Amino acid sequence: MRAIVLSLACLATTGCDSPSEQAPSRPVAAEPTIGPTTDAADHSTLRVSGDGIGLAKSAESQAFDFGASRGEVDAALTAMLGTKPEKMANDECGAGPMGFSKYRGSFTANFQDNKFVGWFLDGTDFDMVASSKGVAIGDLIEKFTELHAAISDEESTLGAEWFSEADRIGAFAAPGEDGETVESMYAGANCFFR
Repeated sequence: MRAIVLSLACLATTGCDSPSEQAPSRPVAAEPTIGPTTDAADHSTLRVSGDGIGLAKSAESQAFDFGASRGEVDAALTAMLGTKPEKMANDECGAGPMGFSKYRGSFTANFQDNKFVGWFLDGTDFDMVASSKGVAIGDLIEKFTELHAAISDEESTLGAEWFSEADRIGAFAAPGEDGETVESMYAGANCFFR
C-alpha cells in the first residue's frame, strides 16, 4: 500500500527525483527459459532489470532497453500483458518532464521525449514477474540483497530502501510475516518525491 501511495504522491507533487543516474544501455536477454504458458493475457512473463525489460509469452520473447521508443514499448506491453495502459504525465520531475504507462496498477513504464527511461513494479498482477535474477514482489528482502548485491540506503526519505550499484536496480521493503519483504522494485529514471 505504501508503494501505491508513494507512486500517487510522486505523480501529484512537484518535487520529483531520479534515484540513480541512467547508465548506457546494453541488450537484455528476454529469458526464454522461463517456460511456455497458455493464457496470453494472464500468463505473460515480465523480467525487469537495470537495463530495461524482457517480455515472454509462449514461444514469443522481446527485450526493450532504456532508450527504446514509447510506441514500441507500449505496443509490446499491451500485446504481451493483454491490457492497455493508463497514461499519465508529470512535468515537474527532478529528471525533467516524464510520461507514464501504468499496467493494471502493477507495472509502470517511464518515458522522456517518447523514449523508455525507467520502470516501477509494485504488484503481482502478472504471472512470473521478477527481476533478471529471479526476485519477485513478496520475496524476502534478503533474497534481493543477496542476488543483486544491494545495500541499504540509510539516507532514503522514502522508507526501507535498497539499491544495487552493480545491477542498477532498487527495491523498497515492507514488514512481512517472516521479515521484511520486497514491496516494489525500480530502475532507470523515476519520479520519486524525496
